[in-house]
Amino acid sequence: MLRTTLKVAWRALLRRKGTTALNVAGLALGLAGALLIALWVQHERAHDRFHTNGDRIYRVVLDYITDGRVAENGFTQGVLAPTLDEDYPEVEHAVRFAYTGNVLRVGDRQFEEPRLSYADASVFAVFDFPLVHGDPATALAEPLSIVLTEEMARKYFDRTDVVGETMDTNEGVSLTVTGIGVAPPETSSIQADALISMKTLEQSGPDWMWGNWYSTSFQTFVLLQDGVTAQTMEANMAEMFDRYAREHGAEFNTELVFHLEPLETMYLTSKRDGVPHGSLANVYLFSVIAVFLVLIACINFANLSTARSLERAKEVGVRKTVGGTRGGLAVQFLTEAVMLTTASMALALLLVQAVLPAFERLTEKSLSLATLGLPAWGLVLLLVGTALAVGVLAGAYPAFVLTRFRPAVVLKGTFRTSAGGVALRKGLVVLQFAISIALIAATAVVFRQLTFMQERDLGFAANSEEGRLLELPFGGDDQVLAQYDALKAQLVALPGVTEAAGSETLPGSIGLASAGGTVEGPDGTAQNVSVNLYMVDFDFLDVMDMEVVAGRGFDPAFGTDSTEAYLLNETAAREFGYPDVAEAVGKPAGFWGRGGTIVGIVEDFHPFGLRSAIPPMGMRIDPNNVSRYTLRLRTDDLPATLASIEDLWQTAVPHRPFDFAFVDETFDAQYRAETRFGQVFGVFAALAIFIACLGLFGLASFTAAQRTKEIGIRKVLGASVPGLVSLLAKDFLVLVGLGFAVAVPVVWYGMSQWLADFAYRTDVGVLVFVMAGGLALGVALLTVASQSLRAATTDPVKALRYE
Repeated sequence: MLRTTLKVAWRALLRRKGTTALNVAGLALGLAGALLIALWVQHERAHDRFHTNGDRIYRVVLDYITDGRVAENGFTQGVLAPTLDEDYPEVEHAVRFAYTGNVLRVGDRQFEEPRLSYADASVFAVFDFPLVHGDPATALAEPLSIVLTEEMARKYFDRTDVVGETMDTNEGVSLTVTGIGVAPPETSSIQADALISMKTLEQSGPDWMWGNWYSTSFQTFVLLQDGVTAQTMEANMAEMFDRYAREHGAEFNTELVFHLEPLETMYLTSKRDGVPHGSLANVYLFSVIAVFLVLIACINFANLSTARSLERAKEVGVRKTVGGTRGGLAVQFLTEAVMLTTASMALALLLVQAVLPAFERLTEKSLSLATLGLPAWGLVLLLVGTALAVGVLAGAYPAFVLTRFRPAVVLKGTFRTSAGGVALRKGLVVLQFAISIALIAATAVVFRQLTFMQERDLGFAANSEEGRLLELPFGGDDQVLAQYDALKAQLVALPGVTEAAGSETLPGSIGLASAGGTVEGPDGTAQNVSVNLYMVDFDFLDVMDMEVVAGRGFDPAFGTDSTEAYLLNETAAREFGYPDVAEAVGKPAGFWGRGGTIVGIVEDFHPFGLRSAIPPMGMRIDPNNVSRYTLRLRTDDLPATLASIEDLWQTAVPHRPFDFAFVDETFDAQYRAETRFGQVFGVFAALAIFIACLGLFGLASFTAAQRTKEIGIRKVLGASVPGLVSLLAKDFLVLVGLGFAVAVPVVWYGMSQWLADFAYRTDVGVLVFVMAGGLALGVALLTVASQSLRAATTDPVKALRYE
């Protein structure tokens, strides 16, 4: 019986090669797109989920609450982890990370290493970062210990069994290699090429790093004991604040509130600094697109099947007449559907393998079917189950509708599909139009936001007619600071270099410090505040092309500017009680123990991109704490200019490798995730629209077939071809309108929620929907036109003989 059913199904599919090919192509494209999205979604969801104790690991974050103002912080105090370890048995281990960068040297091999971190000895007991050489229990227990990744070991030693070897930092500190570990996977939020023992930092770090409850420089993670909840531990930390820090905080009216972020959801849900961030909204959005792709492909199957229902109706009539049952016919049609979806799944797998390298480049992620995290048998079961489920879903409508046809009616040639069947088919097409319009509109909103971000005035000129900004970091190297002014003058003297300045960090870079202090308020009393503080030299504002909107900038002619002057941005002045920012000029202010006066207000500029609101920021002259030069370069001959800078650097600073970055590229990197998202979204939206066009082709074919006699009569009575094409196509105007009505509120709400993630954003806009509706209408009419034109140009004699 099964063999006969399969044979009949195979012959039926071969007999309708065109319909079969369209069905297989549509389903394969839909399944391939959905599978690619599934790989991306699973990769995003897999972040930090590879740790054995991941469900008990939390990141500690805190809120600074000062005079009712809340400042969210992802970094914590150096004293926090030891306190949790010693005072709270609910904590199995607490681990600190302090990210840093340095030059490491072995013999004549030296490299600038930006991805180093200090870590406590218990790091390997909390996280699954396996060692291939060394003892994880003792690898970071002693000062001057370092654990390298295998890649780092090969980079410096050409081998990995190097436990016991030594390597030097740029400050002449000798570190002993005590372990070699596997590099953290791409899905780890904790990324470091080497870990240095925290006791090494304890030997050299200033006292304020270790005992001050209001100084935050560390990432802190805790492994809670079994059965201990995050809520219980947060209550314990509130008690900890009362015991150790409330009295000190009362002096400047500041309170600390600790929170625990689950490690396994931190990547997609956290908004605080210190860790990479994904987007839960993007995960949901792509998951919806995957469902849309499969749904559209299934709708296509139903439409293309019913477009051939007149042909299949006679087959059903004959088979029923010779004894076929409705159940047997339904099994036959479902078998055909499952055979189609099985073939489509096989083709989809081939398509996925073919396009996966390009998709990985587009998303900048390492993806494979193994990303789904299933064993081989589980993957096979998933694919087979999906093929069966899609086959039943796609084949259910033709199987149960076509088998209802009555033989007597069909064989008399008077068969017409019911009004309910017509309504269902049109409803499916309306759904396709709604999805297509929604995807077009959503894609337009995404790219509109990207354009808005890229074109917005950032408050400084990373790339202008005067040239591009080049960042030349030196890590606060004492040997560079000793010749800071002389080297700066030499850099400016090079051809192609027009200006130079120094600072501790730059907009778009990490390392911006949060400084607590006081500013005199409008009522004359000192108020406790915090700002993100830039340490700069006198040329910083000019090189960055930042505008002073009130007061003045730093000026070496004022002898006290190097020790007492502060600049605030407009946001800080307003937040500190000065709606007219000029009124803040001349007010006393002090941060980190250095008192002074506000001498000017700088126009707001963006330090972190447009996802984050501009925070209160300040600047002060502090050349002893700068860690990079910033140069303005003419763009007429950049290669020659870069070569001359490198020659000077290697001569003046031979102990440091030449490392540089263009500021505009560094800043644009913050938008890379959104740019990738927009590109990937556009690709899948285009794919969904293309698949939907196949369904429209099916319905147009069906409509033309149903109205063959009508078309013949109209042509005999003098109807023109354009008139007939218009007659057949006008129904689709109604379907587009209904799809548009369904799509607009959904997209408006959904994309408004997506845009809410950006502090500075465009709006959805009416033109987006006008464009999406117009494009969907144009695509639909072009798709329908071919079938309508074919029907309208048919010989009326043949049309009147039809049936």
